[in-house]
Amino acid sequence: MIRRTSCVALVVALVAASASADELSDARALRRAGIVETSIGIGLDTAGTGLLLAAFLTPSCAFVVGAPEEGTCSHGDTMGNESMVTGLFWAGVAFSVVGDALWIAGATQWSIGARRAHRLQRPH
Repeated sequence: MIRRTSCVALVVALVAASASADELSDARALRRAGIVETSIGIGLDTAGTGLLLAAFLTPSCAFVVGAPEEGTCSHGDTMGNESMVTGLFWAGVAFSVVGDALWIAGATQWSIGARRAHRLQRPH
C-alpha cells in the first residue's frame, strides 16, 4: 500500500511540475503578445496623428476656420484638393481609433501576462 501511494505521489508531483511550466510559458507568451500588440497600437496611433496633422496643415477649403465668407474659400470657391484632405482626415481618425483599441488591449494582455508570470515564479 505504501509503495502504491508513493508512486501516485510521484506521478502527481511530475504532472504538477509540468503543468506549472506550461502555465509559466503561457503567461510569458501572453506578456510578449501584449508587448507586440501595444507597440503596433502605438505605431498606428502615431501614424493617425500624422495623417490628421497633414489634413489640417494642408491649405484647402475642406476645413475652413474663422470667417468662411472671406478669403480664398469665400463664396464656394475651392482649392482643388479638398477630397484629398478629407481622405487624410478620415484615414487619420480610423488609424487613431484602431491604434487606441490595440494599445489598450495590448497593455491589458501585457499586464495580465506579467502578473501571472510573476505569481508563478514566486517561491511557494
